Amino acid sequence: MGNNFCAVESVEPTEEVLVNVEKAFEKTPTPTTGLPPGDWDGKPMFEHIQDVMPEAERQQILQNVVLDDDPSSKHFARREKAIRFVTIINGRVQPFTQNYFVQDAEYNDFSGGYRRYYALINECLFDPGAPIAEVVLNFAKYYSIPEKTAILVQIQTNHFDQAQYGKSRASVTGQGIHTDGADRAMIVCLHRGGKLEGAENLFHGSLDGMDPLGDEFALHNREGLYFKDNSVYHQVTRAVVVGKPQNPEEISRTVIIMHAPAEIFMQGLPNPNNTLGSNEAETKLRDETEVTKALRVNCSEMHRELEKSFGSARERLVMIFSATLSADTRDICKKFMQGPHEITVDESKLTLHGLLQYYIRLEERQKNKKLFDLLDMLEFNQVVIFVKTVRRAMALDGLLQAIDRDEAMKWWGWGGWVGWIEMKISDPSDFCVMRWPGEWFLGAVEPAKDFMMEE
Repeated sequence: MGNNFCAVESVEPTEEVLVNVEKAFEKTPTPTTGLPPGDWDGKPMFEHIQDVMPEAERQQILQNVVLDDDPSSKHFARREKAIRFVTIINGRVQPFTQNYFVQDAEYNDFSGGYRRYYALINECLFDPGAPIAEVVLNFAKYYSIPEKTAILVQIQTNHFDQAQYGKSRASVTGQGIHTDGADRAMIVCLHRGGKLEGAENLFHGSLDGMDPLGDEFALHNREGLYFKDNSVYHQVTRAVVVGKPQNPEEISRTVIIMHAPAEIFMQGLPNPNNTLGSNEAETKLRDETEVTKALRVNCSEMHRELEKSFGSARERLVMIFSATLSADTRDICKKFMQGPHEITVDESKLTLHGLLQYYIRLEERQKNKKLFDLLDMLEFNQVVIFVKTVRRAMALDGLLQAIDRDEAMKWWGWGGWVGWIEMKISDPSDFCVMRWPGEWFLGAVEPAKDFMMEE
């Protein structure tokens, strides 16, 4: 949306806009019941304002802002977003460079609790007289926000461009009834497609939705919504596409969102002035992030070991096997691969019928002799021998060579294929010795990891 350059011309507000804005700043008596201590400022819980900016300023923002994909929106209508932390010093908006925010999970069980990185809104849109700077100043003036208070500014566009959105309603935010954890908030509609139905605002007095505070209403171009984020719950209803759109703009929605104070989002802290809490979400993106971090660490360690033993992994094909990876985890695994190829085996064919297990209680000094007796007695195609430590694996490797077995190999390989065997063993130092037809080889075993396949 827009180009990577920014050319902003200061636009003088029209008399009509000035009148509407001044009306918005008039104090409206509001009962103090339910407000947090010190929250009485004469403003209503929420207020819908017409014409918060001139049309020319709206167009300037749309033409100059550059948005990027929001990864969290895979769980709802596709979204692009850019952010910027700002503050006000001597009556001028001062941008910060931090390109992420952290929302405490207490207020957002869906996407809170981890760093969310985004593109930054162009700094020139906050220059004196620039359109977003004026919106920020109006927001601060409306709520008498002190200078040097951090404010989080977000611009985001939802695209309802999937076929199913013409049949069923799509979530706009990924959240239902919620608070974002701030004290004060503002939403300004920059664009609303004419083929969209829904995506309306509704306020509640309780998380269960049993206490709606008025009727649903949509924000249209240049309309704004001020609300006390620490006093009421906000909801954006689901949206659906009606009719046949002629262009993407007819099925998209772009808004500016502002929250203050935003120091809590810069550092991922709870807000002592906001105790509204959150509904529990079925999907928790912070859990997916932890899985991704773990996979990153494990994959990095694996790659280092493979390259140490075989050289560049780019020249090899790595096969990873698992019977337990979920669909979501498989998608994460593929992000670490180049040209992944997945082969699925019918679950009914994985059961080994007639499998028997035996154990023999032995003293330590009897183990090697019994092992060699079993190897001589039994007919087999493949053998995996588990030992407790690397030292034991090396010692057993030496014994196998000493009794004139086929050459033992550190790791294993044939025909340009290499494998990394990992089994779920309780001791992280476990190693194993394996026999493939005609060959012995030694392999590392690490616990509680699944296998992946890379081409």
